Amino acid sequence: MQDGLVRSIWFRAISRGDAALVHELHSDPMTNVNNPFGASLDVRASEEMLEGWLQHWKDHAFGYELAFEGDRLAGICGARRDRWRDIPVINLYWRLLPEYWGKGLAGDLGRHALDIARTAPPLAEDLIVARMRPENVGSARVAEKLGLTRRSDLDGEMSGAHWILYAVARVP
Repeated sequence: MQDGLVRSIWFRAISRGDAALVHELHSDPMTNVNNPFGASLDVRASEEMLEGWLQHWKDHAFGYELAFEGDRLAGICGARRDRWRDIPVINLYWRLLPEYWGKGLAGDLGRHALDIARTAPPLAEDLIVARMRPENVGSARVAEKLGLTRRSDLDGEMSGAHWILYAVARVP
């Protein structure tokens, strides 16, 4: 995916030198309010997370991108191949730093993540999903605005937490 611009936000693919930015996003308690595992205060854990995301880029030629407003980090978004309940899926992901909440930017990041998923090299019957905690009504609203449909038949447990799913077919 090439660098891109949505309103005042621009995107670029994650890179090896982004561990501090990944940690900034994932160590903030507010950005993790709906994360059942909480904020990651361990820098090494953020580095390992980044390594996994970089490997996904290497293996699949798409993945997560950082979102910036000017030269300031605003968030992260993207898509990655995954398995959910033995179903191959492309999972959407978006997260904003708290100072960017309430400005409509979550929708922009979600839309960018969906664009990434739809332009990913196809594999069989990919289903695009957004997985979230039931209390995360903001992400549910974003998923609905993106045209994803609530799929209670896909809800389930993972790592001791309950997740709900929204989904859309790969082709619009």
